[in-house]
Amino acid sequence: MNDWQAQTVAQAQADIDKTKSIEELEPIGTDILLSSQPWYRQACWPVVVRKRKEFLGEDKPKMLIVDAMNWIRADFSQSQDMGQAQDSFMRRVRMLEKKVQPRWIVIASDERDGLIRKDICPEYKKSRNDRPQEITNIARVIAASCEFYQVPWIQIDGHEADDVAATMTTRCIVRGGQVVVCTSDKDYYQIICRGVVAWSKGEYTNAEGVEEKVGIKPNQIVDYLCLTGKDDVPSAVGIGPQTAAQWLKEHGDFIGIYDHRHSLTEKKREAVEQFAPHYWVARTCHTLNRRLEIDFDWSVTPVLD
Repeated sequence: MNDWQAQTVAQAQADIDKTKSIEELEPIGTDILLSSQPWYRQACWPVVVRKRKEFLGEDKPKMLIVDAMNWIRADFSQSQDMGQAQDSFMRRVRMLEKKVQPRWIVIASDERDGLIRKDICPEYKKSRNDRPQEITNIARVIAASCEFYQVPWIQIDGHEADDVAATMTTRCIVRGGQVVVCTSDKDYYQIICRGVVAWSKGEYTNAEGVEEKVGIKPNQIVDYLCLTGKDDVPSAVGIGPQTAAQWLKEHGDFIGIYDHRHSLTEKKREAVEQFAPHYWVARTCHTLNRRLEIDFDWSVTPVLD
């Protein structure tokens, strides 16, 4: 560690020690957790953990997060019945509440798909049909049911349910909690880490499970999506899942792949070079926002009985 790094760490550790509540610690802990600098995380995160234990003790409470639209679309496509879709949703929430026994339950939702991302990439989800009014109506009814049971239904203008879930996952980790995210959307694999798992169709997926299913680590998922393509975002044309996973295993990320592009076949090298100018737009679109401003009452627990 050089002098500048040592000074940066010392300042961060001093800021952590000055905090007088978990609310003051949370934003500092979030910055450290999401830092792109391993030396900074490794030096500062243990100090965050020590300070957190002063405020909250050794408790490791659980949070259950549900991607509302992921469930609602699936239920409605099967039944085409609003009442049945609503009953199915709440039944599964109760089932998972008994299974996971969380202290908090969050229903992550969105009013419209990805308005912020469409500002960055106008083509984003261009081929997706508009959300049927029936889906919107079901969501509003379920949101009212959630309010009755003291289960927060959270949606933030312009952002997607994925971003709400990612932000609440990050906040829960900083507070020492564990998270179960209920969705079949593989975008969420990027936030899986120690203490965070995805649940879908009766199966849990942890970090090792991501490697088994996709062939890469969770922190490589964003570049995997950049290469293979999703949601009409520019991608590396002709590069499939197996090739993308193999490249990321060998080179770590897209920058590493680009640096070694001359070892590729002419066709694949051209695909990488043609995609390169679009990489940062694609990466921004595929990266879940983990820093949304969300007003959340940590003292409220669900009453589903």
